[in-house]
Amino acid sequence: MKNQKSLRTIVLGIFLIFPFWASSQEWVRTFSMNNKSVFAPQIIESYDHGYILGADMTIGYSGLLKIGWIIKLDVNGNVLWDKKLGNGERMWEIQGIDETSDGGLILTGGADTLDYSWYDPWVTKLNACGEVEWCRVFHSNNTLNSGINIKTLQDNSYIYLLNNWGGTFPETSVWLMHLSHTGDIIWEQEYFAYDPLMRSENPKFLEITQDGKYLITGTCDYPDSASVTPWWPQPMLILADSTGEAVWELPWGYARNFCGEGFQSITTVGGAIVTSISNYSRNPSGGYNPALSWTSSSGVPIRFKNLKDSTEFGKASSLTCNSDSVFFVGAGYQLNGTGYLSVFKTDTFGNVLQEKVLNHSEYLPADAIFTDDGKYLVTAADKIAGKYVIKLWKLNSNLDYDSIYTQPLTYDSLCPHAIVSDTLFFQCDLITGMQEPAKNAEKVKMKVYPNPARETVQVQMPQCIQRETSTAHLTITTIFHRWNKDLQFAVYDNFGRLVLQRPVKPDEKEFTLNLASWTRGMYLLRLVYLDTVVATEKLVVK
Repeated sequence: MKNQKSLRTIVLGIFLIFPFWASSQEWVRTFSMNNKSVFAPQIIESYDHGYILGADMTIGYSGLLKIGWIIKLDVNGNVLWDKKLGNGERMWEIQGIDETSDGGLILTGGADTLDYSWYDPWVTKLNACGEVEWCRVFHSNNTLNSGINIKTLQDNSYIYLLNNWGGTFPETSVWLMHLSHTGDIIWEQEYFAYDPLMRSENPKFLEITQDGKYLITGTCDYPDSASVTPWWPQPMLILADSTGEAVWELPWGYARNFCGEGFQSITTVGGAIVTSISNYSRNPSGGYNPALSWTSSSGVPIRFKNLKDSTEFGKASSLTCNSDSVFFVGAGYQLNGTGYLSVFKTDTFGNVLQEKVLNHSEYLPADAIFTDDGKYLVTAADKIAGKYVIKLWKLNSNLDYDSIYTQPLTYDSLCPHAIVSDTLFFQCDLITGMQEPAKNAEKVKMKVYPNPARETVQVQMPQCIQRETSTAHLTITTIFHRWNKDLQFAVYDNFGRLVLQRPVKPDEKEFTLNLASWTRGMYLLRLVYLDTVVATEKLVVK
């Protein structure tokens, strides 16, 4: 009965406000909750051309974001249904959301289901009816870590951005995981792992590039070039290939005496990377300016440009485009003591073509998208009567408010029944101790037994594959929990001569070697994956 009462409060507590009327109706929606503050870190368009807000609510007007909140909207911003995650007894915060190929949702964020003092990343898959299919919690001890973004890949697996996985507070780190369609880890990769100057990594955004790479945007602390102190806040960019290996890792301003924050990035047709940033003045009396930065496809900083100069405070926090020639930048700034929440329309050089002021407030756009029909949606926080609410604006490409659609549309057609608003409770499978198999040598070890051996020997594959590669600037360690290509197994005698070579299929966990024709002595067994030696073992034949 308690849960039913909570649900009724949610349904009645959502309201839409049309705060202003001018010569034409302004497309502005406000979402609130009785006696709670709410925030929406992400918005996506669904297969039926409705919209989904991934949101969170506090217990009371302030405090921790304890309850995840999914809000399904029609094309006019009216609420069709909503789901909340839990009742607030434990935290289920949403930070990332994406639609899956079956019309369902994949969600991620932070949870305190195992320990109130620490947070763990979690991933949940909902079907097209908003029902839980599976859930995973990735647990490591004594750290504050969380899922940041998750994207659905073409093969129905997921690429997953998370922070601080496997570290110990107050250590920080950036990780990608490749998850199977059921949430099992295929591989995991840490970035900046071998850079002693890197501090306070804070990943914020994950983008899949046009050539299938993974681009991470965020903020870090890093000293200027040829220095070891002091540390300055800088935009952080990481480009990884489809196996998770870093192509390059970049604290953006270290060679330019620049400091600021990075928020979201897009790649242009030519391969250049454009990032929404803040440009901090190092002068104590200086301000922050909303800006864009440009980076080459090879990871070389090119330039930056302020969208608004001489602001007391300013950050460009969202970035999207509806063509390769026009960018739409969501920003917040303060000028002469007045706050502005604006959308800037710029050309590819960052020259401002148009600015639309959406609100006079101190808050930043949280996320923005272009819809399939070329409309621009942007969401941000606002504060009304002492509590935080969610604002949503819908504009056309000329930055005019969109019109209201009157034709009937069908929503949630992939669900065979009407979707009701309710509260989701679920038990998650727990994944622990997988973040660093190197700390548990047995997981990455090829096992050979008996050893010494006479007539036959069993060869057992590692539970995980730890692959280390190096470039001129990077040492890269990738951990595979599953692999889809053959391993190559080889045996060499004590003189380095090849005795045996054979492929090992991905699903082959163990096999037998017949030693009847082998001479006595020492042999080296070697396992290779993607042209890199990943395990070796010595065998004595009697």
